[in-house]
This record gives sequence, structure tokens and C-alpha cells, in this order.
Amino acid sequence: MVIKAINIKDLHFCYGDGTQALAGVHLEISAGEKVALLGPNGAGKSTLLLHFNGLNLPQQGEVFILGQKITSQNERWVRSKVGLVFQDPDDQLFAPTVWEDVLFGPLNLGLKLAEAELRAREALQAVGMLNYKDKTPLHLSFGQKKRVAIAGVLAMEPEIIVLDEPTAYLDPKGQEDLLVILDNLHDQGKTIIIATHDVDLVAEWAQSLIVLRSGTILAQGGVELLSSAEVVEKANLRYPVVTRLFKSIEELADVTPPVTFSQATALIKRLVADHKVCCDHE
Repeated sequence: MVIKAINIKDLHFCYGDGTQALAGVHLEISAGEKVALLGPNGAGKSTLLLHFNGLNLPQQGEVFILGQKITSQNERWVRSKVGLVFQDPDDQLFAPTVWEDVLFGPLNLGLKLAEAELRAREALQAVGMLNYKDKTPLHLSFGQKKRVAIAGVLAMEPEIIVLDEPTAYLDPKGQEDLLVILDNLHDQGKTIIIATHDVDLVAEWAQSLIVLRSGTILAQGGVELLSSAEVVEKANLRYPVVTRLFKSIEELADVTPPVTFSQATALIKRLVADHKVCCDHE
């Protein structure tokens, strides 16, 4: 039997003020996938992410990580396997220096100092922040803080990395650099999960997506879901730019609109070739 990275069965979660954040979530995520979690504000995305590494425990239902059911007895193990990067790195960074911040996780796992330092050095190297190890996080840019927060997670050597709105407030170059880091981690066999509102990012980056609405799963599948009128409208999303472009051309009403740039390029080339053939026969 193939063990899923994450397997959730009938998950419910209600906050103390009575807000029902999750209302019967069922989902599976395969190991080694790049997964995007989408949905409108209040859909339950952040609440769900907190269940992935045991910061929230199920009030009803079950959460399995790498085949192990999360309980109050194995929270520490879960957090060594699932690293969570918050949307705002200031919620995650706390130490006087970058080095101390990244070193904290491995030491907290009980590793010897030499091994912990090796992990911290490799993690900072992976995100291009080793030269900033003696800086205080307070003096870093938002993008640099985000990298350090990711390094702190990497130093724990988790198998699953979860990021909440990872590209929020980053400039285009910062977004591009971050995606390179995530792709490198994926190439190393990591399961990468991001929660985001950026449908264009999802279309180009994700291998599969999960759409939440009102605490339940509205849809789960490939990025082609982003061309579904029902999914986009019910989840208060918008179509990716290339999809909107093709949907706006009346002459292409009978053509399945592309979702990604590469799909759009291939479709345009095919349409041009078909047009040329028609012209040659006239």
C-alpha cells in the first residue's frame, strides 16, 4: 500500500467563538507533490494548514501524516516531519540573530551542536542567506525574512513543507527567487504545499490543487480546474490571465481555454498552423 504524505478524514474544527472553520474535510496528498490550496477568505485554509503539523488537533475526524495518525502524544514527531512557514515571517522569527534563529529548531530536536550547526549552515545556504547569518532579523527586508523563516524550517529536515501565502508582499524578483527555492526542494523529494490566492502562480507552479469553500472541499484535481466556471465562481476566484484572454475571444468559444502559458503557446501555434493550412487550400 502506498502511504500518502497527508490523509485527512472527516475533519471538523470549531473555534471558541462558535466559528465553524472546517466542516467535514476529506483529502489526500501524495508524497512528492507540489500542491496549492485555494479558496476565498474565511474558507478555512489557514486552519487546515495548522492541522498539517499538529498545531491544531482534530476535534472530530482524523489526520494522518506519512501514515501516522496525529495525536497529542506524537505532536513533536509530526513537527519534525511537517515544516510550516507562516505568511508573516515576523510571526516566526524571534532570535537576536539569523544564525540563532535557524539553529533553534535542530537543537530543539535534541541534536548535538555540531550536527545542528551543519543543518543550519546548509539551510541558510539553500536559501541564499548564509552571508546574513550574523544579522538581526529586524534589519532584513521582508523577502530576506521570508527566506530565513524557510531556512528555519529546512534545518529541521522535514519531509513535507507547508507555506501560507508564500509570495505575499514580495516583489516580482522576490517571488521568482522563492519559487526557485521551492522547486529545488521539490527536486529533492519534498512534498510542497502552499496556500495562496494567486491563481496565475498556481497555474504555472502546482501539480495539483485543492479548493476550499466554507470549510469543505469544493474541488480537488489538476490545474485545469482553474478553467471551470463552476469552481472559479463558487470559490470567489478568477481565471488565470491566459484563460481570461482566450475566454474573451468570441471566435474561440468552442476551444477549451488553456490555463498555463505553455498550453496557451501550444494552442496558438496549432491555431496558426490550422489557419495556414486552410489558406493554402483556398
